[in-house]
Amino acid sequence: MYFEDIDYCRAVGKAGLKVYYLPTSEITHIHGASGGGSDYLVASSKIYHGIVGYYILFIIMWLGQKWEKLLKTGS
Repeated sequence: MYFEDIDYCRAVGKAGLKVYYLPTSEITHIHGASGGGSDYLVASSKIYHGIVGYYILFIIMWLGQKWEKLLKTGS
């Protein structure tokens, strides 16, 4: 969710091991509490997307929150 899979795969590759992709694999998250806040997601995006990508992601998320709030108050 917060790029841990990318970090893990890069570390595995640097260790000289192979990373495999299994498109048919499935993971069931029962609790749903992992996405408690978006602060970490936005901050970690600086590592992978650079400062411009960080601000683009921040603006998209901010606008999405405002849009969702607008839709809830309009119904």
